[in-house]
Amino acid sequence: MKHFLCYVATACWLVPAHAATVNLQVSLSTPVVSVRPGGTAEWFAALSDPIDLGGGLSLLITGSSFDVPCQGCAPPPASDGTYSDLIGAGFVVLAPAGNCCGDPESIPSEPIGTVAVSPSSPFGSLSGFLEIDYALFSDDPNDPNFNPDTQTVNPDVRSFTAVQINVVPEPCTILLLMFAGISVSVGSALNHRR
Repeated sequence: MKHFLCYVATACWLVPAHAATVNLQVSLSTPVVSVRPGGTAEWFAALSDPIDLGGGLSLLITGSSFDVPCQGCAPPPASDGTYSDLIGAGFVVLAPAGNCCGDPESIPSEPIGTVAVSPSSPFGSLSGFLEIDYALFSDDPNDPNFNPDTQTVNPDVRSFTAVQINVVPEPCTILLLMFAGISVSVGSALNHRR
């Protein structure tokens, strides 16, 4: 019995405190982005939450991150690139129809974030998850009478969407390698004839 209680206590301790039903619908314009070393990948998304908004709740986007290789993991190493949150600083609010401040129920295209790919990043793919963090409130955060102490329903909800960055070589790099290969082949063929 002692072992059973120990297992139950451990399982309860491992459940994250921020666990909640995620109803935010994130529809990325392109989940797979191709970029050259030194370039920038950017994600745009349509955002909506008909379930929470239908229940009278408002949603405030608090930030975003790029997690590699799993949900909630660390960002990619700096040698691959650095992520910049674009949506978190914008005070983006989704609210039910007829709200006090004219906040939208959905957003058709919102910049979420960018990854500045390192110039020394190796070619290939970098897969991970685009994490969007948000809070739920019983009233619109833009309402002048809003009180975060009494109207916060859930301060930390996370939504994850699978994304991938394909780091591709410059087209001129491919042409240069082809030219070098042809030159070596021709030079080798000429040397063998002599």
